[in-house]
Amino acid sequence: MATEKAYKETRGQPLKVVRRHCKWEHPPPGVFKFNVNGAIFQNQRSAGIGAVLRDCKGEVLMAISKKEQEVSDPTGVEMLAIFRGLQLSVHLGIHHLIIESDALTLVWDVLVIGTGLVILACKLKKVKVALREWNK
Repeated sequence: MATEKAYKETRGQPLKVVRRHCKWEHPPPGVFKFNVNGAIFQNQRSAGIGAVLRDCKGEVLMAISKKEQEVSDPTGVEMLAIFRGLQLSVHLGIHHLIIESDALTLVWDVLVIGTGLVILACKLKKVKVALREWNK
């Protein structure tokens, strides 16, 4: 995976070197990219998710944010951000999509390993169901 490779190549390097490896890349023609992220607000007992949808030229087509009440851990909120991005892409009829998240272990778990932590099993199952629907 590109993120894992960049991490290995930049681990312990000066910030200037890291910036050359870690930059946003356009999706290929005919493909859209959702960049998703989540944040927890402990003092408000809530979380927030956000996503930006871009085309192959890098043009922002849509930016969304949503307050969530049901998540209190960082991995869970990142999973929810991915899930909401998938939900929206299915609703919009987008079938060629890259979802980018800064939660490498979560991305690895969803796409490669196929198993989830017990706490996240329900959300992971929902993401996988959405992926199957999206791939039809």
